[in-house]
Amino acid sequence: MAEHSKALARRLGLFEAVTIGIGGMIGGAIFEAIGVVAGIVGPSMVFSFAFAAVVAALTGYSYTKLGPMFPESGGSFTYIYRAFRGRFLSVFVGYMLWFSYAAASSLYALGFALYSHMFLGGIPDVLVAISLVIAFMGVNMMGVREMGVVQNLLVSTKVSVLVFLIGAALGRISSSNFEPMFPHGMFAVLLGSSVIFIGYEGFDIIGTSAEELKDPKKTIPRAIYISIAIVSTLYILVSLVSVGVVRYDFLAKHGAPLALVAEKSIGITGATILGLGGLISTASALNAALYGASRVAYNLSIHNILPKHFSRLSARSVPYVPIAITSLIIALLSSLSFSTPNGAKFASALSSASFMLIFFLVTLSNYRLRTVTRANTRLLQVTVALFILAMLLLLIEDPLSWTIVVGWVVLSLVADVLFRKYAARSFYYTPEDSGLRSEAGSVKERRKKIVSRFPAIKYLFP
Repeated sequence: MAEHSKALARRLGLFEAVTIGIGGMIGGAIFEAIGVVAGIVGPSMVFSFAFAAVVAALTGYSYTKLGPMFPESGGSFTYIYRAFRGRFLSVFVGYMLWFSYAAASSLYALGFALYSHMFLGGIPDVLVAISLVIAFMGVNMMGVREMGVVQNLLVSTKVSVLVFLIGAALGRISSSNFEPMFPHGMFAVLLGSSVIFIGYEGFDIIGTSAEELKDPKKTIPRAIYISIAIVSTLYILVSLVSVGVVRYDFLAKHGAPLALVAEKSIGITGATILGLGGLISTASALNAALYGASRVAYNLSIHNILPKHFSRLSARSVPYVPIAITSLIIALLSSLSFSTPNGAKFASALSSASFMLIFFLVTLSNYRLRTVTRANTRLLQVTVALFILAMLLLLIEDPLSWTIVVGWVVLSLVADVLFRKYAARSFYYTPEDSGLRSEAGSVKERRKKIVSRFPAIKYLFP
């Protein structure tokens, strides 16, 4: 195995970048959580998807500005780190971003298991989900080129399946299914958008793949905008035909809602096609999220936030330790989702909460660096306001998700303090290492910098 000084290989072009973005975005949210949103909002859930699409586009704007400026595998972490620096915030953001991808992957694993009921009856859901995680851990271990080929195939297939559903269901829409349009009130539309927001996460992985893109400065903005445009259009149309064909209350109760829509539109053949589409969609989303998580962990190790072993590369130039550890976390979160009363809602809300916080901080980073990125200040201010609103709404709808997010943050900060105090030599790189790319100093020097920025820390962690 090679050490961290070996560089990631630049083997991905625009098409692969777009498929990584679409693959990360189209997953459990549209194939599984659409039923959750239907129960919260009703027929007007199409407006929830539209509102979430606007927020995603505004967020993508920050990524198109920051990505070309800092084309590193850390993605969101790199942008926030460049804007604010400081050990405390770096650890908080780094661990949070890593957790966010793992949480999203747990939603995709859950969706895969639920759609598998159509073909694999009798096999426990947890076993199906964990088997999927293990399978894509193997795919990611093979190398980025092989991962890209698999992702291209999966994404092309699931986009075709959704287009097929839209075309088949358009002629079956019943206007009576839209009455009343707002059965739970206008406020529910915003609540629904906060829960479904995870469906628009994924374009950020394009920035994470920067060190493996052939031309990151041109590819990142193009791929992000193309991904968001394609996915937003598909989501809005799918939500429209879904509630038009099947009443929202029936959608909310069904484990595989889009398969039900296809069955009502075409028959058992349509249900089978959508069932396969659900499996492919959730699988490719998990593949993209696992890829993103491993690259973030790799970058965190280089910046002395995660242990040095996380930045070692295999002979195929892949960070094998982050892939394995992230797969384990995904398996644990998937098991936790299955143990809750409404696993789909829990996994969706947890994923949305995690990424809302990250996207909020990325937008603030773009605002802080606006003189460098030449970003539009008014757009950034609107985006920040929308994120504050969305996070408050999600807190109202699902407080458990935020409890887990806060718990993870506290755990990561405590772990970082303990690692640096008792195992710094074993876990972190030293300034003498030629491959270290962070603005490193000794542990004591770093502590002085942190205390100078946050004096209260010396009382919390003496």
